[in-house]
Formats: sequence, structure tokens, C-alpha cells
Amino acid sequence: RGFEDKTLVQFGIGYSDENWQSLSDYMKASGISEEMLMELGLSSRQERRASLYDYFRGRVMFPIINTVGKVVGFGGRVLGDGVPKYLNSRESLVFEKKRNLYGLNLTKGDIREKGFAVLVEGYLDVMSLYQAGVRNVVATLGTALTSEQAKLLTKYTKKIILCYDADSAGVNAALRGIDVLRDEGADVRVLHVDDGKDPDDYIKKHSAEEFYALIDKKSVADVEYKIKLIRVKYDTGDITQGVKFLKACAQVLRKLSPVEADLYIQKIANDYGVSEGALRREVGRDEAPEVPRRPAESDSTASQKHTPGDEAAILLEKTLLKLCLQQSKFWPRVAAREDAFVSEGGFEIAAAMNELYEEDSIFRMDDLKERLSEEAAAYLESIDEDVLVGYSEEQAFEDCMDTLDRRRGEKRIKEIKDILSIAKEEESEKLEALIAELFELQKKYIK
Repeated sequence: RGFEDKTLVQFGIGYSDENWQSLSDYMKASGISEEMLMELGLSSRQERRASLYDYFRGRVMFPIINTVGKVVGFGGRVLGDGVPKYLNSRESLVFEKKRNLYGLNLTKGDIREKGFAVLVEGYLDVMSLYQAGVRNVVATLGTALTSEQAKLLTKYTKKIILCYDADSAGVNAALRGIDVLRDEGADVRVLHVDDGKDPDDYIKKHSAEEFYALIDKKSVADVEYKIKLIRVKYDTGDITQGVKFLKACAQVLRKLSPVEADLYIQKIANDYGVSEGALRREVGRDEAPEVPRRPAESDSTASQKHTPGDEAAILLEKTLLKLCLQQSKFWPRVAAREDAFVSEGGFEIAAAMNELYEEDSIFRMDDLKERLSEEAAAYLESIDEDVLVGYSEEQAFEDCMDTLDRRRGEKRIKEIKDILSIAKEEESEKLEALIAELFELQKKYIK
């Protein structure tokens, strides 16, 4: 990876060998009790084995150090193709992932001096940037940014540059991070580096000065970033797509102050050639945002955050996931329905199920949890323990799918009515087709 010895020492990089008991035996010989090793997540014990075994084996080790310089946990990266790629210490009395940021013990002074922080995804991004001279940098610990991490970071600066990978996972992480940081009063900008898929790749080819210049030139304000992502999805020259674009923009703008929203309404109307009046009316509607269909369109910041009107959608999501846990044969049909999932926890569990699904095999809870964030794993446990299917699983599944169809139909009815309310008279041919579709949908779904 090209790290200098000095960098490895600064970050305390080490290695856990392939043996099953090296650390456990060493620590016990040093007078540390087995109970303490297990409580701190350094060792584990299988039910059928009397002896302890090491939690980390065959991994490069990254100490997680708090802001007062104490090691509170570890991250371990596997060598080769093993899974999971990264493994963090389990939660303990001294370690909570959601309350720590990687590298902040070394970089907090530089963050204050520079007046802003660069927030990246991984340990190696932090180390590469730090070694190259970009020292106002920190990373989350392999999970989505939490409110606790945002509170910690904004103690040192209110200006944050989100610099995540440009892939879909990085985009979704940036969208979630924006909302969490805004809730803490941060001024947020987003940068996706070019000439490389992540900051680690970029800084190996460029200097610290070039990286800072890239921030000045290419980073965009958080609201502008969200609007650009929405614009990519919709053709505003098409009436149906144009309405969807306006409604998606309105969801973003409703969260802003009146002054900020007004400025962005004017900018969006000018930049994208949409009706300023229609956008103002949509922003001014006194209604809850629609349930997100994809993580990239979600403005939610936590697995279970949703509006009260979405309780039925959350229950449907939970029931479908529980049925798939009981009978994995249901999964292919559920996976084909993006509208089955409405919470970040649901999307995350769905991604894990997609990765693990094999025909004629069951979903193992341990395998799923290994791929989930702490919040999503807790959500999965609550589904497994609390959701009951009181009759035939096959019939319950078909009932759920029928409910999804009905929800989709009702949503389309509302969508058509919105289109008709702002449509232009000269588009009569399109309007006739929409009215005919509306008639058929109302006949089928409105009793």
C-alpha cells in the first residue's frame, strides 16, 4: 500500500496471526481474566469448547483510539479474499462504534487549524491522506455516520467535506451523512474525487495541495448535490418525469429555512427550466414526504425513522422479511419489488439477503448480522422475535404481495392527479391517456 514506517507507527498498525489462541494465551499469562477478554470482545468461546479463541485472526489490525489517546477497540482487515473484509471490535463498556471516529486522536488539532474536516469512509483513506499531508481527515468505523459521531466532529469544526467513494454505496452514505450533519448545525459540502474511485487512489497520484485545490473547485453544497442526483433520474422534458422531479426536489427543500428554500427554488427553476410557481406550490404543501423507494432518494438518517402515516408500510416490510426468514423461497419475488422496503434498515437487510440467497437454503441470522450495521442488526432481531404470522405462510405471503400491488396502484392514482393539476392544455393526447389510466386504476383499487 506504500505506507512509510513512520505512518504505521503513528497509527499503531499491527497484525493478528492465524493461530486461534495467540492473544488469548498471552493475555491470560499476563494476568487478564477470561471474563474480561470476552467482555472486551478480544476472545470468544464456542459452546462445545472449553478454551477461548481469538476474535481477530489473520488480519491487519487498526487500533481505534479515542480523543484522549486511549485504545478502545480495533478494526481488522482480512488478508486475501476472506469475509467479512473488515471486522470491528464488538460493543463493550469501553467501545461503542457510534461514538468514535477513526483518526480523530491524531487529526483534531489540524481540523481546528484548517477550519474544516474531510470525512472519508475507511481507515486506509485516512492513513493515505494523512501521510500525503492532508491531516484534517477522519473516518467512520465501517457503518453509516451516526448523530453521536456528528456531535463529536462538530466540536472541532462546523464545516465538513464529505469525501466518500463515487459508487452507489458511497452516494447513499453521503446522502445519509448530509442529514445527520445538518441536524448538528454543520455546513456540509460533498466531494467525489476524479482520477480514481476513492481518496486513497487519488492521493497516491496527486499532492496534498492538489487535493485541497480539488475541494475548492469540485466540492458542492449539500442541497445542490441532492438536486443534481435527483435531476439525473428524471427527464424534465416529459410531463410525468417533470412532476416526479418537482416532487423529489420539494422533499429536499421542505427541510430548509424559508430563506434558503426560496433561493434554491429560484436556482432550480433557472437551471433546469421547470415552473417556479409549481415548485413553490409543491414545497408549500402541508404534507409528510412520501415513503422512499430507494436508499438514494431517502432523506432518513436512521433505520427506523419514518412518519406516523408509514406505520402500515413498515409493518408490511417487517412481515415480508419475517416470511423470507422462515421460507427463503419467497425471497426472489420480494427482491424484485423495490417498493417492499421503506426504511434504511429494510434496505440494508434486503442487500444482505440478496448477497446470501441460494436456492433451497435458509437464511442464517448470524450470516445476515455479520453484513449489517449495528442498527440494522437490531432491526432484524426485532423482526425475528416480535413479528408473528398467525396463519398459512403461503397465504400470508400472497396477502402481502396483494397489499404491495394495492399501494402501488394508489400511489399511481395520486401521481396522475398531480400531473393533471399542472398539465398544459396543448398536451391533450398525453392527458387523454392519463385519464384513461386513472379510470382503470380507480375501478380496480378504489371501492
